[in-house]
Amino acid sequence: MSALLDAISVSGLLIERLGELGVNVDGILARAGLPASRFVVGGKLTTREFFDLWRAVDGEPGARDLGIRLASGRRASQYDVASAAALRSADLAEAIRRFARYKRLSCPEHVRVEVARSEASLRFHWVLADADVPRTLVDASFTSFMALARRGTGMDLRPTRIELARRATRDEPLGAHLGCPLTFDAPFDRLVLPAAMLAIPFVTHDPAALGALVPGLDAALERRAGPATFDDDVRLAIVRAMCGERPSVERVARDLGVSIRTLQRRLGEAGVTYQGLLDEVRRIAARRLLAKTDLEAAEVAFLLGFEEPNSFVRAFRSWEGRTPTRFRGERHPAARERRATA
Repeated sequence: MSALLDAISVSGLLIERLGELGVNVDGILARAGLPASRFVVGGKLTTREFFDLWRAVDGEPGARDLGIRLASGRRASQYDVASAAALRSADLAEAIRRFARYKRLSCPEHVRVEVARSEASLRFHWVLADADVPRTLVDASFTSFMALARRGTGMDLRPTRIELARRATRDEPLGAHLGCPLTFDAPFDRLVLPAAMLAIPFVTHDPAALGALVPGLDAALERRAGPATFDDDVRLAIVRAMCGERPSVERVARDLGVSIRTLQRRLGEAGVTYQGLLDEVRRIAARRLLAKTDLEAAEVAFLLGFEEPNSFVRAFRSWEGRTPTRFRGERHPAARERRATA
């Protein structure tokens, strides 16, 4: 059982903002199966309930740019604790670190930051999700972060690009709003910035406010997190390593700073195996990529670290009782029709 706390802080601000944008809030809550009473100060939703809410938002008329409008209209007084701490940082690099650290206070979401060559990338990973991240939530997350970065630096910052784990559609508004190109059929959603941007100082830097804010946030984070389970750490290490190569037990053990024997022993004590966790992570990723992108099965196999496509097909059939092609056709008939007419 995961030790991660599946509780997402919510309040009436989101519902209020949706209403201001002309959204039928009662209809959204009805489709999500959530009473309005859940959205009070101190209210909590599980990851599944939170995603149900955003999927209902996805189904609204005019939802194409709704996530952008929601996030870009957020006032400083509406910032969560992660954004508030980030805004008072010395520069963008420090802001990202604080944002990633304190985001866990409001939801089981890990913000992964990677710097390679001339690029820095941010990926928002919902640790306890068993379904795809709703489209509007993805757009709102990226828009919100860039709004924070622009407010902090006082500059009209623009990403290098945004990579989206969904099919290309016409007239995508996210790229136009953030002033950057979009790429589709990506293995995961990712915002990419020029690495040089990380050194830009924040005009909102406030050391005194940070000194008052950070100790309480660190104490709250310690209380909330509790003892992390080792199998959770292994799952996250597999996700980090899995992109075009097999996440071997050797690499994961090295990333976690333990020996292979220690890794296998501790997983055994938790009642799981490394192969079982690898299959779990791959299965979830495969279902998402087949349902939400137009990547060929061979491309999905490569991203998941399978040495050859046939190995992926056999593994997927053992997980789902059908081939990847059949699964995609059942989940997305339009994709099947495009292939039939190609």
